[in-house]
Amino acid sequence: MSKPSRRQRARALKPAAEGLEDRRLLSGVVSGVDPAGDIWQISLIGPGALRVTKQPDSSGNPAPLNSLTPINTITVAGTNPLQSKIVGKIVKYGPNSTGQVFFQNFNEQGSGSEQRLGPDGILSINMPNFWVANTSANPATTGGTTQGGINIPDGVNSLRFGGVDTTSLSTLNTSSNLVINLGIPQYHGTSIIVNKIITTAEPAPSGSTQPLQQGVIFNVTGRLNLFEANQIDGNASIPSGPFQNGGGTLVASNPLVAGGATQVIGAIGAIKVGGNATNFSTQVDGNLNTYYVGGETNNVALLSVGGSRDVYFGRGMDNTNISAHVIENLQANRGAVNSRVVASRQIGRVLMGGDVINTQILSGYKQGLATVFQNQAQGQTPTARISGGITALVAGNVISSYFAASVQPGSNGTFGAPDIMLLPTGQIKAKVEGTIDNSSVSTTAPNSAFLAKQVILKQGPIFPPNVPTAPFQSGRLKSIQGAPGLVGLAANRFFHFAVGRGRTNSSGKGGSIVPIRPRVVITHKHA
Repeated sequence: MSKPSRRQRARALKPAAEGLEDRRLLSGVVSGVDPAGDIWQISLIGPGALRVTKQPDSSGNPAPLNSLTPINTITVAGTNPLQSKIVGKIVKYGPNSTGQVFFQNFNEQGSGSEQRLGPDGILSINMPNFWVANTSANPATTGGTTQGGINIPDGVNSLRFGGVDTTSLSTLNTSSNLVINLGIPQYHGTSIIVNKIITTAEPAPSGSTQPLQQGVIFNVTGRLNLFEANQIDGNASIPSGPFQNGGGTLVASNPLVAGGATQVIGAIGAIKVGGNATNFSTQVDGNLNTYYVGGETNNVALLSVGGSRDVYFGRGMDNTNISAHVIENLQANRGAVNSRVVASRQIGRVLMGGDVINTQILSGYKQGLATVFQNQAQGQTPTARISGGITALVAGNVISSYFAASVQPGSNGTFGAPDIMLLPTGQIKAKVEGTIDNSSVSTTAPNSAFLAKQVILKQGPIFPPNVPTAPFQSGRLKSIQGAPGLVGLAANRFFHFAVGRGRTNSSGKGGSIVPIRPRVVITHKHA
């Protein structure tokens, strides 16, 4: 017999009761099979009730859970916002198994628990391989309908699921949406993590000028801590609109309005798309801290009423439209093509790693952003105001493009006209590595692209930005700050990064992306 350890001897001298580990109440488990043969299981951990129903059969009754039929609705009720978690798992089974399970609706019903004050809500939903789609055999065909989605009026702190796919709606002769409505959680704000969003669009039918857009809308009330997606797909040949019901993918952080007054202002911590983004729009009536797209951009829009701190593009800022109150940092590894950036106040620093072509970057312009957000419609034509300012570094050529600070266009509405107005206090400090060629947009000043009351322009080498871009090294996600209830997830994620501030001088050196202590802790296994 082995001798007792030192710890065991000490415990024998001072006996005490040992605390039991925390127990989690498993309130419900529902399992079934999808049409491809995948076996799925949805569990509710903590207080509450769970129900899953399949799409109805020919007689109108829900099909059995063990039948090869799709999920219609997942319903939860009576949950606790500090304890209730929903976990979904999938087992691939059979030759046609895909590892993906589609559901049409996810609904949370508040029951007004008497054991605590405030709404019910959910702490976390972790269903990484479950996708929102219209799984009905006969989708509704009335214009502007919501064809499915997620509705959690009491809010959820962390929502992780596979994504949204509107492909099944592409045969409809009307535009429609899949909508994710998330109320304000009891604390901490909302985090959303998805793999991919897929939207579709068809040309305008005969007799109409409007294309058919099958879009996805994320309506988040209050603060959105994080929206993270690996990819945003869409039909690049049919651009979506930047507003509600305009098609494509829209992520919006909305204010809470009660009694005619705004109770909570929307805000966004981070928007992160690791890969390409097509037909993707973001709106916030407050501030946005970090906006990042790691891949190619095509018809990307950003509306930030309160301003944006850091806006990063891993490849190029192409076909992008940005409207904000202020912008502190704007960076793109490959420059900018066919884009427009307008700030009501200053743009702290613009760093482009390549050519700037057919692009306008404007600072000091009235836009009526609050009205645009509220009415969900294009506002007034921007008009110049004082106090515009830009610091710009371009590691390439500037072609058919303008950087303007508090400059009113000429009578023909262009900056290439000789009768532009330079308002007081507008300032631009710029350095360009290549050449300036605006001969296609101006006959009077073909070598001028920086317009302001005071312009300081130099030419020389520029150290380009180093914004992270796909593909990213895979690892195991240990924790996500801002996403309670999601710990120890295996995922392909990109590193957090920040701009080295105060390191840019007139020569353009410094100011590169430097690593900081990551909010996402990742460990890697090397061969």
